[in-house]
Amino acid sequence: MRGVPNELSRVLEQSLSRPGGETVRWLVPVTAESVHRMESLCLLADATGYSVDFKVSPGLSERERAFFDDIVRSRATATASRVGRWSSKLREYLGFAGECLKLVEHIGGAVSRRAPVADAPLRTVALVGVYGFEHVGDMGILGGVLLRIHRRFGVEQAHLLSYRPGYTRRLAAGLDTPVALHVHSIGAATAERVVRESDAVIWAGGPLMDLPRILVRNLWMACAVRRRGGPFFLEGIGVGPFRRRLSRWAARRLVGLAQRVSVRTRGASADPVLKGIDVEFGCDPAFDYLATRDGSLTRLDPRRAGSIQALLRGSEDRLRVGLNIRRIRPFYRRQPASASVAMEQRFMDDLVDGLARFARECERPVSYVFFPMNLIQVGESDLAAAFDLSRRLGDRVDLRVWQADPDVDDVIYLMRRLHIAVTMRFHAGIFALSQRLPTIGIDYQGGGKVENLFCDLGRSEDVRRMETMRASWLVNRLEHHRAGTEP
Repeated sequence: MRGVPNELSRVLEQSLSRPGGETVRWLVPVTAESVHRMESLCLLADATGYSVDFKVSPGLSERERAFFDDIVRSRATATASRVGRWSSKLREYLGFAGECLKLVEHIGGAVSRRAPVADAPLRTVALVGVYGFEHVGDMGILGGVLLRIHRRFGVEQAHLLSYRPGYTRRLAAGLDTPVALHVHSIGAATAERVVRESDAVIWAGGPLMDLPRILVRNLWMACAVRRRGGPFFLEGIGVGPFRRRLSRWAARRLVGLAQRVSVRTRGASADPVLKGIDVEFGCDPAFDYLATRDGSLTRLDPRRAGSIQALLRGSEDRLRVGLNIRRIRPFYRRQPASASVAMEQRFMDDLVDGLARFARECERPVSYVFFPMNLIQVGESDLAAAFDLSRRLGDRVDLRVWQADPDVDDVIYLMRRLHIAVTMRFHAGIFALSQRLPTIGIDYQGGGKVENLFCDLGRSEDVRRMETMRASWLVNRLEHHRAGTEP
């Protein structure tokens, strides 16, 4: 794509030279060295109109295989028949109906008590939230919640309920905390057993937002623990956005049952869902966990550390600017999808213009280093945004893309080798700020959590909403922070 001679560029050149009308199909080996490049390769095949088949190496680890299967499954879903899509929706509706029945079973007798709970010892707790769809930033949240409840209540072990326990278990292995963590499937029978065996149920960070099935599931679990006199907490949460009245109703019931509610930004505390509720305001729990990583990175993966060293090779005397950009899904915006797409295109034009202009005008050679936070297709993989950015920038700048599936310590290891960061995901900003890295934020929700994060920290000059971000502002902030990095 960027004119670099290699085996892929030669294959692409051969493919483009085929006579019109001929079918071109690529057969690609998937190995431990190439697996994290497969998403970009699939996007390249889609852009050129070619087909791609894979030959998967038996040497892939369980986590690498899961990453690859997620890409394949997402592509199959995108091309599924209308009947297949309706079948999937039907299964989701039936699952939601089952959650509602469990709520009816447990809601009777649930106590609503909003007074703060005493810091009584809790040995074992059940953790709920939106687990099963998390990325490395959400692992920072989980690590922070585990530290908080250990310090405040003496918690020794936690049972985490996840919609995809194998996936969550693999990511959680990258955490280093004093709490023994057990990850379970969120099936109804398992959830009821875990609640019975736990001293409390805690919503472990993350968003309280428009996810009806998850809200109702966690609501009946909160009711179950409150019926037997146990506490229910919401720890370090965000609030919103909500489109459905049912979601807002369920969220309102959840905070009404909670004996303690702590939120991660001042903007979250102002949501109408929390009206009349005593709310504790603090930072995102990820900050708590990241503060413990000032010493040695005990969970740093040697292979990923090696991939970072290779990625940065030759940039020792250059200004290294980290980039984390995400794709924008239309449902984030309260307007037609076409308008959302047009806004994203305008934003990308300004972003590319600003990055290219800064690299051209900077007194010091610049290397841009794209780092992913989310690798899975739920929530839009960051590697898809990297592909789009790379195509737009071409050879105008030195852009290096870290195609890896990182854990918390791996991301920190990279952060410590950057000079500035431009972040779009909430937790990309948190990770960068935690390492005292000069950070520029772009809010993709319009007055959402990214803007709240920077404003709460007194950094409002370093954040813009996506719809108002302009190339000139980006160049100005990059130049401002560049000046601060010079001796």
